[in-house]
Amino acid sequence: LQGGYSELNNLGSVQFKTGASLLRRLNIASNGDISFYEDNGTTAKFFWDASAERLGIGTSNPFYPLSVRNTSFATVAEFRTVDGTNNPGLEIKTSASGTTLAQVYSSGASANLILETNGAERMRITSSGNVGIGTTSPTKKLDIRGGDVTIYGGVDGYNADSEEVRLWMGNNNAHIGAMYN
Repeated sequence: LQGGYSELNNLGSVQFKTGASLLRRLNIASNGDISFYEDNGTTAKFFWDASAERLGIGTSNPFYPLSVRNTSFATVAEFRTVDGTNNPGLEIKTSASGTTLAQVYSSGASANLILETNGAERMRITSSGNVGIGTTSPTKKLDIRGGDVTIYGGVDGYNADSEEVRLWMGNNNAHIGAMYN
């Protein structure tokens, strides 16, 4: 090993160290756990827990199959497409069928943020800040189309759980109502 040092200790682990002070860079434990260390060689920042089959980035104690923790920067991760589609996204799928349960992605150069569930768009935030529910082309700050809308909230002196404002369509009539229980 040129420019570095490796050792097999009495616990069956292999360590790779570099530099004049032999800073730890990589540790492969006898149980299969693998740790990559930060620049000062003291803290594992990329960790594979072999027995739990979990990957930790920024943590040596991953709680989920992928645990990412960050204490230095506001941005935790970046997802970028390089295939020219300009549609980077994140999908949540079932394990058995591979069916997409939810999807969040950006649509092309317009940079709309789109949220989908069950294969259908449910909400869109446009690059101008308009929010659409039930529409792919929101024209107002909040544009809700199709279905009834109920808004719950509290007013000073009233119970927030028993107050609501309803906006609905029925029998070709529009209704706006307030209820206090």
